[in-house]
Formats: sequence, structure tokens, C-alpha cells
Amino acid sequence: MRVAFFGSYAWSVDYLAALHASPRTDVVLVVTRHDDFGTGGERTFTTPVTLWCEAQASGIAVFKPRSLKGEDALAVIGAARPDVVVSAGYSLLLPEDLYRGVAQAGINVHPSLLPQYRGADPVRRAILDGVAETGVSLHLLTQAFDEGPLLWQHCIGIDPAWNAGDVLREAGHIAAPALPDVVHGFVTGCLEPFDQQGEATFAPALEGAEVEVGRTHPVETARRLYRALAPYRFPLWVDGGRRAAIVEMDSVADARCETLTFADGEVRCRLEDVR
Repeated sequence: MRVAFFGSYAWSVDYLAALHASPRTDVVLVVTRHDDFGTGGERTFTTPVTLWCEAQASGIAVFKPRSLKGEDALAVIGAARPDVVVSAGYSLLLPEDLYRGVAQAGINVHPSLLPQYRGADPVRRAILDGVAETGVSLHLLTQAFDEGPLLWQHCIGIDPAWNAGDVLREAGHIAAPALPDVVHGFVTGCLEPFDQQGEATFAPALEGAEVEVGRTHPVETARRLYRALAPYRFPLWVDGGRRAAIVEMDSVADARCETLTFADGEVRCRLEDVR
């Protein structure tokens, strides 16, 4: 089963590695976000997916387009002759031509129990809401974000101490091993999709004032926001004219920390001022 894999994040690697290792799936192309380069031509950013591919002795073809729109991108992906497109953390809506023309089908990995938390930040929103459980869903791609029929779904309990990275890692441990069988089962007609059930909720990207805390916020709100963003981003402490990232919370023994006063208590935190 020839697979074109789309993904860019650290958590995407679990799913790519599972497909690469499985005898049922052959990853013929990896599509990930483009690199950034400095003024001297040095590479200043590349995705964890690119780094993983570069470390594989067997060599995997990697395509890093700035856009999927247009005939050039479709031609490169089509030349790999994929049977199926699999997306895990690519973050952009894939053109319908990719999975209903170039390939037979498209399957997406979404870290929630769909139809709950459709959108860009399902794990962060679940932690911020304080829910006890979330999950991971494998579903068919459509032109509406996260609305496609389901192929597989699994519930995950959220440990109160976990941050977003912990939840995504647990999702990968559970769902990545299942992904090759789900892909193979659907494309060969052995696995029937089923409709999403229940009321949909939405998880737009956390941004702007939603990632800021200050003296008027309860301590628990700040702690949830810290866990929801870590380890990839951090809340902003906004106090008067000061704006600083809270890079550690409850770090009593760290001499670099200072005491922040919230609405209902004080917490030792390490800050990095934002210019």
C-alpha cells in the first residue's frame, strides 16, 4: 500500500514511523513544511519530520512545498503514485485533488474524540477546559476540517499533571500502531467508515489575549494555560507595561524565579521578557 504522508510537528513523527515500519504500508513520499534559511544560506528552521527522514538509512523522499496549490505540487505528489494520503499534523487543508484524484483516499489523524474539539487546537482546548478525557480519531479527509466519517477512535484519560506534549505522546503510543492496519483495511474495502456521533464542539487556535494571564486571573487558570501550551509555547504574563513568557511554574528552588501575584494566590515562576 503506497502512502504519501503529510505532517510537520514533533507528534507527527510517531505516525510516520509506524507507517514506515509496517509491512502493510510503503511510505513513498513525505510532504512537510518548507525550511527557513538565514541571510548566509544556513538552515534556521526545519521540521521534526524532516529531521527524522534525514536520519533514516533507507532514505525517504521528502517534498517541502511552500504551497499545495497549483499543478507543480500535484505533479510531484502524483509522480510518487500513492494509493492513499495520510495527514498527521500538517496543519493545512489538503486540496481535494490530492485524495480524490492523485490518490484513492485521504485519512487524517485528529487528537480528539470527534466530533468533539474540531479545529486547530484540540489538545490545548481540552486541557484548558479541564476535561478528564479526550482521545484520538482516524477519519476520512473532506473539504470541511475534521468532519469526515470515522475509521477508528480511542479514548485517552488526561492525567492532571500532563501538558499538551504529554497528551499528544500518549495519543501516538495508542493510535500510531493502529494506523497501518486502518489504512490497509479501508483501502482494501475491509473497514467501513462510520458517522461521527453527538454534538460537535470546536477548538480554534489559542492566540492573542487567550494566552495572556495577569493579576486578575486565578492561579488554576494560569496553571491550566501553562499545561495547555507547554512544551511548545508558553503563557504571557502581562502586568502593567511588562510582557514576559512564563517558561516555568512552581519552580520554588530555581534562583532565577520570581513570585507572581494572581487573583487568589502567589506562584514562583521563571519568566523571560518578550520584546
